Amino acid sequence: MATDPPAVTVLIGAYENERTVGRAVASILAQTERRLELVVIDDGSTDRSAAAARVAIGDDPRGRVVVLERNLGIARSLNQGIRAAAAPVSRAHRPSSATWRGLTSLQGGRAWDSRSRASWC
Repeated sequence: MATDPPAVTVLIGAYENERTVGRAVASILAQTERRLELVVIDDGSTDRSAAAARVAIGDDPRGRVVVLERNLGIARSLNQGIRAAAAPVSRAHRPSSATWRGLTSLQGGRAWDSRSRASWC
């Protein structure tokens, strides 16, 4: 049985965020909108940010981690995430903003500015 494609991809750009990325991941995966994809982009961290994100994702098939070999900076690392996104709309979330509320309904995929493929929170 095929699954529906995600309606939105949420991106978390993480650099040296081992202590906070797990809470950010949990916040996103706890949203009531089930048609989401979570992509955590480890931007060349030297700490265990990627491992912490993987632990927080667990066996939830909606989440995955992309590890960059070197630090590209937030803009370029999020661009990598946008390229990896499966959904037509992407939303970036800062791991330092540990919790996020509001992704309860996409209302036909128009949760954000329809002129833009990505937004930041």
